[in-house]
Amino acid sequence: MRSDPDDVTPLENIVDLRSDTVTRPTAEMRRAMAEAEVGDDVYGEDPTVNRLEKRAAEIFGKEAALFVPTGCMGNLIAIKVWTHHGDEVICDEKSHVNLYELASMAAIAGCMPRIARGEDGILADGARVHREYAQYGWWNVASDGFGEGDLRASA
Repeated sequence: MRSDPDDVTPLENIVDLRSDTVTRPTAEMRRAMAEAEVGDDVYGEDPTVNRLEKRAAEIFGKEAALFVPTGCMGNLIAIKVWTHHGDEVICDEKSHVNLYELASMAAIAGCMPRIARGEDGILADGARVHREYAQYGWWNVASDGFGEGDLRASA
């Protein structure tokens, strides 16, 4: 069993994506930000953001990509896209979205977590979780493209 997940020794040349603020930009990164060509991304006029989104779409083989400035914002967008107001989101009791983003899930997306127990914060066995919640009669397994499946409510 792991200790506190926030008690991590920083490693050189590693970008830590656990949080929006864990990795601190280097002087070179700050210089690149200061010198980047900018525009209004709301109107699609920021060439740096446009190139980033295009490259991300290419990497993942998608038609398009959307840059969001924080992981929390990305998680909230995903919850809003996959759910309806009043749905429950199945997540591990130790999951980041449950521990640190519960307020936005409830207040903005109108959803509440349905806690399930995984291993070390990860729900690796979607079929097992589905069986546990099938008794409620309103859980469906949807393929996530990796064979495990994710769960979403179908109210």
